This record gives sequence, C-alpha cells and structure tokens, in this order.
Amino acid sequence: MDLKVTVEYKHLSLSERHPVERTVKFEDTEGKVAVLQQDIVPQDEIWKGTELLDDFMRKCFRDQLKFP
Repeated sequence: MDLKVTVEYKHLSLSERHPVERTVKFEDTEGKVAVLQQDIVPQDEIWKGTELLDDFMRKCFRDQLKFP
C-alpha cells in the first residue's frame, strides 16, 4: 500500500502573524482520502521552523492507523 500525506496551510502571509488553518490528510492507493486533523496553528511557529510537524504526524498516524 502507498500513502500520500498532504499538509495544507491556508492564508499564510509573511506580513501578518494571524493564526492559520492547517489540514493534514492522506490518500491511499485506492484513492480513498481521510482527513487526519484540521486545526488552527500559530503562523510564527511555521515561519520560524519550530512547529513540531514530525511529532504531530506521528500522533495523527498513531491515532488513525493500526500497524501490525
């Protein structure tokens, strides 16, 4: 099975620092799409590189997928 993970940030702006919407979803080889999480994140964390995306992704997959 192949998984394609997409992370989308809506309304990013270098000149403004308002929180932005983040959507994390995956699509499998059969074309089924599942939204793992939708939330609001501080834009500063994205631009500074301090957003813990790896930890975030691990949490998403741990909660959503069951591995043998």
